[in-house]
Amino acid sequence: MSEIYQDIPTYENEEWTTTSFESREDFSNFIRDLFKEPGQYKFNELTNQVFISESTKFKKDGVYCTAPFKSRDFINYWDDQKVKCRKGIIIKDKDSTWFLAREYYMWLNFLPIFEFRYDKTYSLECSQLVKKYKGCLWFFQE
Repeated sequence: MSEIYQDIPTYENEEWTTTSFESREDFSNFIRDLFKEPGQYKFNELTNQVFISESTKFKKDGVYCTAPFKSRDFINYWDDQKVKCRKGIIIKDKDSTWFLAREYYMWLNFLPIFEFRYDKTYSLECSQLVKKYKGCLWFFQE
């Protein structure tokens, strides 16, 4: 298994690749340069779509992976998701770059999130979550 700063899943030009850094310090500097105060991230439709792609798929299909259980595709899918949950993801778009921390990726895609109001539970739409809780991105990058 590679180090946390090597082979980080990266979404760019509608393709998944990986990005590696020479050292933990290089990776830290990369993250530090991306760090902004809440409200200054300038998220767009691409980030919203990529940040919550797996939860959107689950909402649409009722399952995360449509491949048969224990098939090669099923195993590859979950191996890929484990890497994203362990290392986070980098998203590159024209002139902006974002890093979604591993905990936040897992939180947005695989954990049910409910909002409690007046003793009733409401499930938020995924796009509402990204907009409502984008301050958490700031929290998870500390």
